[in-house]
Amino acid sequence: MSETKPKILFIDDEQHILDGIKRKLHRELKIWEVSFFNDPIQAKKAILNEAYDVVISDVRMPGIDGISLLKDIKQAAGFNNPEFIILTGEGDADLKRRALDLDAADLLNKPVQKEELLARINNALRLKKAKDEILEKNKLLEAQLFQSQKMETIGMMAAGAAHDFNNVLAAIITSLELAEIKYGANSAVIQDVRKIQKVAQHGKQITAQILKFVKKKKIKYELVHLNHLIDEVIDVVRISIAKMVEIKWTDSEKDIIVQADYTQVFQMVLNLCLNASKAMQGSGTISLSLSQKEMNESYYFLGKEVEAGVYACITVSDNGPGMDEKLIRNLQDNPVSIKPSKSGTGLGLSIVARTLINHSGFFVIESAKTTGTEFNLYLPIPMEGSG
Repeated sequence: MSETKPKILFIDDEQHILDGIKRKLHRELKIWEVSFFNDPIQAKKAILNEAYDVVISDVRMPGIDGISLLKDIKQAAGFNNPEFIILTGEGDADLKRRALDLDAADLLNKPVQKEELLARINNALRLKKAKDEILEKNKLLEAQLFQSQKMETIGMMAAGAAHDFNNVLAAIITSLELAEIKYGANSAVIQDVRKIQKVAQHGKQITAQILKFVKKKKIKYELVHLNHLIDEVIDVVRISIAKMVEIKWTDSEKDIIVQADYTQVFQMVLNLCLNASKAMQGSGTISLSLSQKEMNESYYFLGKEVEAGVYACITVSDNGPGMDEKLIRNLQDNPVSIKPSKSGTGLGLSIVARTLINHSGFFVIESAKTTGTEFNLYLPIPMEGSG
């Protein structure tokens, strides 16, 4: 439906009927964008070329009748077609049945009464708005499905590449072990060998983390040590972002454990780090911290009540351009907004929100223009993991 004035089109081959409707709707003409056609062929061209919300058409007209017009528009315009109200006589039972079979929004007997006409048009406008909202949601779901399938393909490719890379590293480490045996007496050589061994072992650990992330399929809730998980996320982030981006990691003073699905939480934190890197356009600082916080009152997150209690708080912040209050409110209320393709998919935050809902958690965004953005992710700490 139009964001400004609703667009209404009337069709009747008798001009005096259209003139009568104009007189009846003189007030509505100020709040609606209304067109009148006494030629159904010209009206059909207008409907196909412009986005009308509601069409009110007489059923019996020369050239093309209202039923044929309705059928042609439904076939040509697809899902994004206007709602039709067909004007019929009291005795046109067969025409009414055919109109309803073609998904006409409403039927109205002639002569038309103003109050009834307004009620039917407003109802059709509400129906059009509801259908448009469903269409937009379907487009969003299709985009999310496409993104999910794309990520699954990338995961398969990453798993294969990681396996091959792991084999290469294993061969390097074996060769280094042999070199250590052969040149053990040469302290200068052995120091270099051990440096290479350390780097190769670190590469093997990163490969293992990637495989753990991409291969896990089933959701499995287990005790997750967030301190260790964030260490592992940072290892992956460092090889995924620009070298000019600095990462600062402030660990908690104690080990913080939650009951969670490792892969979901890993992906949630990883997505926010990658989003932060994009926001800073290749240079800046990503800061991560982990703390334990107590929430004394319940909290509503995306329509769901979050209970009071002890929570782990993972903070991911950047010193990028930041966001204004309106955008923050929109993201808090609707974290599945799609960004233009040139700035990314916009699906990262939907994954974060879904993960937190799955874990009875929530997020809070703090940001201001020019001061960067801070995401605070809250996950409940079970009693046995709070100490």
